[in-house]
Amino acid sequence: MSAGKVRHTFRSSYLEAATFNPENLTMDIEFRSGSTYRYGHITPEVFHKLTSALYPGVWFARNFRRRKQFPAANITGGATLTKAVVLSTKLTRVDLPEAELTRHGLPGCSRAEHRERTSEGMRRYWARRRAGLLGEVRQTDTATSLMGLTRVDLAEAKLSGTKLTRAALIAAVLSGTDLTDVDLTAAELSGANLSGAKLSGAKLSGAKLYGADLSGAELSGAELSGAELSGARLSGAIMIEADLTHTNLRGADMSGADLSGANLTHAIMIDADLTSAKLRTSILTRADLTGANLTNVELTNVMVTRSVDLTDFIRTSGGGIVY
Repeated sequence: MSAGKVRHTFRSSYLEAATFNPENLTMDIEFRSGSTYRYGHITPEVFHKLTSALYPGVWFARNFRRRKQFPAANITGGATLTKAVVLSTKLTRVDLPEAELTRHGLPGCSRAEHRERTSEGMRRYWARRRAGLLGEVRQTDTATSLMGLTRVDLAEAKLSGTKLTRAALIAAVLSGTDLTDVDLTAAELSGANLSGAKLSGAKLSGAKLYGADLSGAELSGAELSGAELSGARLSGAIMIEADLTHTNLRGADMSGADLSGANLTHAIMIDADLTSAKLRTSILTRADLTGANLTNVELTNVMVTRSVDLTDFIRTSGGGIVY
């Protein structure tokens, strides 16, 4: 413990301990539940009254809960930002492993206002939509039930294992971010910059990634079933053994991507660019490759339906197509 700090342990079923810092007049309260909160504007007299109370839990509840003069912050390891709204915030290199950032919306934010708050990535997306290059967005694609992290800057942050279910990360900067095993199920990431992000084992089923930049991202073993990746940039992405079943990749740039062993059953890859992509041992059963660019694509031991004709585009290395 730092010099000057005073720690008191309680005999209470509610409070574990209190640590008072006279230098900045803060007090850390450790609860029996395992959480820790830091309170500000604490005087020595307040700390003494709490620690000398006959029933400290009762005294604390009466004098601290819902009292604005003692601002509180959760400092428990594995931060919880549930219901938080973070707009245009920069959290570069922040470390938030196991944090929970789930389910909240942008209060009073209409669809039009929500789009206006996005950056160049989303403007490009809507331009492509108007030009008819991308599929239609379903009416359920609203931001009203999502956590607001619009345009947040989390470049190179560490968020491995974080729960971001249904989070709104539209046009967020997540380049180089560690999102290993993160849960982004049904999250809204349209126009987001995820270039070079680490997404191995991430859960992205049903996520909206219209026009997102995933170039050079690590997505090996990621779950992307039913995700919307129309117009997304996946050039050079590593997607080994990724689950892309029923994924919409219309117009996506997957040039040079490694999709070895990936499951692309029922995937929509209309007008996608797969130039020099690696699809060794991947599954393309009932995938739609209408108009796709398959120049120099590698399809060693790929599994497809007989209805898919890839004869003119195969570059194998001693293998072949499995029907």
